[in-house]
Amino acid sequence: MKSTSQKYLTGFVLSIILTVIAYDFGVSSILNSNATVFLILVLAVVQALVQLIFFLHLGQEKKPQWNLFLVLSTVGLIIIIMTGSLWIIHNLNYNHMSEADMQNYMLQNQGF
Repeated sequence: MKSTSQKYLTGFVLSIILTVIAYDFGVSSILNSNATVFLILVLAVVQALVQLIFFLHLGQEKKPQWNLFLVLSTVGLIIIIMTGSLWIIHNLNYNHMSEADMQNYMLQNQGF
């Protein structure tokens, strides 16, 4: 059985590694934009689970029904934050297009 400080250190190291991986894929152009967004979303969910397990001690409390509540709340918040962020970024991109870019966008998306 690991001591509490070892669990915290393990969780910290895993969180740093997941953050660096997400940053690296976000900055580099190794994958296309859709794959990058999906990968970052998956890494965010994994990091949330790491933090639930190592920092909030998920699975160690006496009432396990709170585990389900915590996991569902976390997943719901991640979905809301990611969807809202992507929506805002898309709208900013659309609203800051030049006139020529706007015409090309309208012509490409005429048929949906």
